Amino acid sequence: IPDDPTAWGLPDDVLFAAWLAPGEGGVAEALEQLARFVEGRGRGISTTAAFALSQLPAEYAWLADRLAEADLAPAALVRTSTVSGVAAWIVPHRCPHRALARHLEARWQVALADGRGGATGRPSHPAPWPYAVVLPADGPLLLVAAGRLDAYLDARARGAPQAGPHGPPPAEELAKLPPAPVRVVLRSHGFVSGRAPTHLVARPGGVEEDGTLPGP
Repeated sequence: IPDDPTAWGLPDDVLFAAWLAPGEGGVAEALEQLARFVEGRGRGISTTAAFALSQLPAEYAWLADRLAEADLAPAALVRTSTVSGVAAWIVPHRCPHRALARHLEARWQVALADGRGGATGRPSHPAPWPYAVVLPADGPLLLVAAGRLDAYLDARARGAPQAGPHGPPPAEELAKLPPAPVRVVLRSHGFVSGRAPTHLVARPGGVEEDGTLPGP
């Protein structure tokens, strides 16, 4: 179900998960507000997460173009990054698996082959895409950082990590946040200054933070 984060298969070891709602409008403007917010001094956000979140306006613009090329208009998009540094976009959909696989092969010029975690492949464009395509038989479409595809599949095969950020599953935390163009769950990891926010809600008019944890 596109509007149910618990159905998206988010990994538990996320550094952050950002839920974008293109159908609500204002996503591009909200992402610009988020980028400015995380780049501010004393936010209590780890450097790794802050840098990745600051790049979301450009990443989203790129992804929106690719989805338009494929005539896909998902109600939700999720950008995640794990503590181990694996970046991915999650694209929930209601399309039959085989039909979507054939559609992506034609529109994105990608050769999908069955393997670990579902059908996987890298588009054969003149300029290489930064993401590999992963299409599980029973889950959302995934775009995984091309150089970390094997690490992502290995992590999925192992299941939940033995050690990592603590707290409720990120999907449950996302589901609790109020409707907005962009909703973010952050996990405290590494060294931060001051108090670390655990939730950010971004709208065209600004960013709200909530649920702080004391820094180390």
